[in-house]
Amino acid sequence: GLAGAACAGGAYTLVRAVGRSGEPPLVPVLWFSTVSVPAAALALALSQHAVRPDAIEMAGMATVGTAAFGGQVLMSRGLQLERAARATSMQYVKVLFSYLLGVVVLNERVGVGSTLGAALIAISAALVIKQAGRGKDVLCGSAAAIAERSR
Repeated sequence: GLAGAACAGGAYTLVRAVGRSGEPPLVPVLWFSTVSVPAAALALALSQHAVRPDAIEMAGMATVGTAAFGGQVLMSRGLQLERAARATSMQYVKVLFSYLLGVVVLNERVGVGSTLGAALIAISAALVIKQAGRGKDVLCGSAAAIAERSR
């Protein structure tokens, strides 16, 4: 909840600061991996039931890991190029992609509320993109935008 949002905000701020210092986008990604791999290994060692994946599952995990690595590098680069408030607002689009994946690939049934929520996310993302093209600050009332202006 709130602690997760605070940690994510701190992480985005740190990634942006590292990028502004001239470091390449791989630096925060590699540091994240350096911390998360031992933590995951410890959690696996302490878990009650570890399952050894077969070759197909390993290939799937390698594919997901490669895609996640690419996504992290691109996100780090995006945070270096764009203001953090605007760049991180686009994170909500992943909810829309998850919704579409569930409907199209997994044949999930969705309700009216889910469809309206997905439409609101799509409209919001389109407005952010449209306003960014005009050079306007869509997030002018947000605390992040105010903090960015005060720099």
